[in-house]
Amino acid sequence: MLKILMKFFKFCNEENRKKFYISIAFGVLDAIFTGMKIPAAYFAIDGYK
Repeated sequence: MLKILMKFFKFCNEENRKKFYISIAFGVLDAIFTGMKIPAAYFAIDGYK
């Protein structure tokens, strides 16, 4: 998969490559924040007791 991404980066021009890096960063942040919902729900329920 990484080889395919590297080929894609080589194929893109500089502007599209920059946009792709930004979209990957936002995707990673979105995954982290989505994963943080589970512990937040646990602490909310635990604090309710």
